[in-house]
Amino acid sequence: MAAKNLRPDGMYEDGSNPESVEPVPALEWRSLDDMKDVVVHGIRASPAVSKLVTFLCFYNVPFKLKPGLNKKGSKYYKKMPVMDVAGRQVNDTFIQIKNLTKAFGGSCDWNEEWQTRITYEYQLSTVYLMDFAEFRQMVTTPNSDFPLPSCCLCLVKQIRPGALKKMKALFDDPNTIEKLVDLTEFCKEFAAAMGSKPYFHGDEPGNVDISFYGVNARYVFSKNDFILNPLDVAGLMPWLERMMQCMPLDNIFFKV
Repeated sequence: MAAKNLRPDGMYEDGSNPESVEPVPALEWRSLDDMKDVVVHGIRASPAVSKLVTFLCFYNVPFKLKPGLNKKGSKYYKKMPVMDVAGRQVNDTFIQIKNLTKAFGGSCDWNEEWQTRITYEYQLSTVYLMDFAEFRQMVTTPNSDFPLPSCCLCLVKQIRPGALKKMKALFDDPNTIEKLVDLTEFCKEFAAAMGSKPYFHGDEPGNVDISFYGVNARYVFSKNDFILNPLDVAGLMPWLERMMQCMPLDNIFFKV
C-alpha cells in the first residue's frame, strides 16, 4: 500500500522516510560525530527494537531508549522502532541498520539477501507464529519495556490475547501469510549458509550475525522455547553462545 501524505521528494510531510524508502537528503553517517543525540523510541519486547538496540550496542553508538508503543508525536509512521539522530527522525529498522552498517560495519559488506530474509521472513514469522502464552512470557520479562510496571507483574493474567492481536496488526499487510516461514527450517538454512565458520561472516560477527542475533535476543533473554528450540535443532546453540559472549544480553536489555 502506497504511503500517504508524501512530499514531492517522497518523504512524509514531517520530513521522515516511509517504510523501505531511504531518507532524503541521504543520511551520510560517517562516524560517531554524526551520531549526536540518538534516541530510540519503542519497546524491546519487539524483536525489531531489540535488533536495532543490538546494532547500536555492537557499533558502540551512544543512545537513549524511550520506551513506548508509539513514538509520541509521530503522525505518519506508526511502527517501531523510530530513531532520532541529531534531531532527525529515521524510520524503518531495515533502513536504520543498513545505514549503521555502512558507517560502522568496517570491511564487512552489507548482505542485502540475508538481511531481507531475516527482516521480512524470519522476524515477521516470530511475531505472527507466536501464541499468547509465548507472548505473555516475553513481555513480562524484566526490561521488556512493555507498559506494565515491574511491581505489577503479578497482574500478568490480566493481559488479554487482544494485546498480541494489536501487536501483530502493526505488521499487517495483505501478503504477510505468503512471507511466513517455518522457524526451524529457516534456522537450518542459516546454519547451512554459515557452514563450519564460527560466525556467518567468518572469524568475526558481521551484520548478518548481528541482525539474526538481535531478532532472537528478545526471545532468548526471556528463555522462550519458541525460539530456543529451532536454534537448538538447527545446531546453532554454539553460535548463539559465541554471540552472547561478544554482546551479552544484559548489555541489550539494560534497565531504563
